[in-house]
Amino acid sequence: MNIREAHLEDFDQIWPIYQEIVAAGETYAYPRDTNRAQTRQIWLDIPRKTFVCEEDRTILLHPATKAR
Repeated sequence: MNIREAHLEDFDQIWPIYQEIVAAGETYAYPRDTNRAQTRQIWLDIPRKTFVCEEDRTILLHPATKAR
């Protein structure tokens, strides 16, 4: 298992994880209907730095985001 900075090409794997969590409405303070483009902006656009946990090139979760 490896924790590393997320890259744009990781987003196709980040999106379904985020979508499932946000749709439940129990943890993140984002609207449940946050769309794909908004999600990409939240997690990958500057000034944020997002980290993912990956194993065998599969993103397992995206545990942390911080300001750059």
